Amino acid sequence: MGSVAKKRSRKIHIRELTDEDMEAALAIDKKIVGKERAMTYKDPMNFYLGGELSMSFVAEVDGKIVGFAVARLRDPDTGWLQAVGVDPEYRGHGIGAKLVEAVFARCRSKGAKTVHTVASWRDWWMLSFLNSLEFSRGEMVDLQKTL
Repeated sequence: MGSVAKKRSRKIHIRELTDEDMEAALAIDKKIVGKERAMTYKDPMNFYLGGELSMSFVAEVDGKIVGFAVARLRDPDTGWLQAVGVDPEYRGHGIGAKLVEAVFARCRSKGAKTVHTVASWRDWWMLSFLNSLEFSRGEMVDLQKTL
């Protein structure tokens, strides 16, 4: 059995993200973007101004963290998907979708009516992924000022 076939046959376990999972999530993020960024992941409680870690999840395969979704409630009606990442070696197996579905379920259980996220118009992979999860263009517009 080849390496890809072995990965396909393994069970994906989704569970709540804990403080101890931060380094693994950062390592996956670094694999994806090619550099270390997101210092805020290291201190999510301060960054999310008291946001609940119970809104965020990791995916494990054979006890190894292979993906993460960081989310929070902005207010009782609105969830925010802050970040989602899957180790490139494990993409194509529905892991990202399972993570985001876990976020949706948790948001629903907390009473949220919508979930928002942001993505770059240049990131066609992420836009396609979010579209597959039935995200659509919202009412907010991203504004910026170059300094």
